[in-house]
Amino acid sequence: MQSVRRKEIELMAIEKTYKMSDQKVPPSNWEDYKRITLNEWKQLLNGIDKKEKDFQMFLELNPSLIPGAHSLALTSGHMPIYASCFSQPVLPGIKCKIPDFMWLSTCSDELNPILIEIEDPKKKWFNRNGQPTAKFTQAHNQINEWRVWFSKPNNVNLFIETYKIDTSRAEGRRIVPHYVLIYGRREDVLEKSSERSAYKKPDETIMTYDRLQPSYEQSKYLCIKIKNNGFHVITFPSTGKIGPNIIEEWINLKGLDEAIKKSSEIAENRKRFLLQRLPYWIEWAKDSNAGIIDGGDWE
Repeated sequence: MQSVRRKEIELMAIEKTYKMSDQKVPPSNWEDYKRITLNEWKQLLNGIDKKEKDFQMFLELNPSLIPGAHSLALTSGHMPIYASCFSQPVLPGIKCKIPDFMWLSTCSDELNPILIEIEDPKKKWFNRNGQPTAKFTQAHNQINEWRVWFSKPNNVNLFIETYKIDTSRAEGRRIVPHYVLIYGRREDVLEKSSERSAYKKPDETIMTYDRLQPSYEQSKYLCIKIKNNGFHVITFPSTGKIGPNIIEEWINLKGLDEAIKKSSEIAENRKRFLLQRLPYWIEWAKDSNAGIIDGGDWE
């Protein structure tokens, strides 16, 4: 009897244990989404009365524009933890301003928290004398304070605990943060590239808003927020996909179904399909005998 069960388990390990739907309703076409999103993004950037919170909200709705899901220093093939971008992530005990966004990017030997600060794009980098403005210096100093926070081992341990990073991901990987400042427009710094590079350190990236572009590799990721009782989904983009490749990252997120329901970007028939399939995939992900996974299986 035991040998029969062992053979069953071995067979499951080399076969798919899931079934794809034969009535798929596809997500938004990527090229259409990219064209529409870039047009809306340009309109937002050129708006006279837009505030930083307007850009925060737009990026929450479109996490494919937020840099860093697959690291920045190197391009990682690994999916970010939770397959999501955190909006306004918490750094426990820190007294300065918290980041606007954060990815938990991973590679084979590192875990890279990508901490992102966005500032009003109308702010200038340099004064007329070529020196950085006080506002730029203040924003850049913000990154230094996060760097100091991560330099303390107790804070790193607290970070791992706060974001529920399991030991299988933390052990054997160095925690190496990378810091991103998104500030100003291209025309303000085009002729001062050498001066701009002088203010950048090896563990940080400084860019203008004009560099942000929708990334197809990030098209399926969510935007989430940490609250007292867990991680809550803010947005499920219209390009989002579900399937065996990603569901394990989402099973402990709260409000995934509600985010789908409230989206004004997802077509109604796509919503119904996602809400119908979500319970199936969550139950499948809880099964320890996952079998093989085809990288091309998405719904």
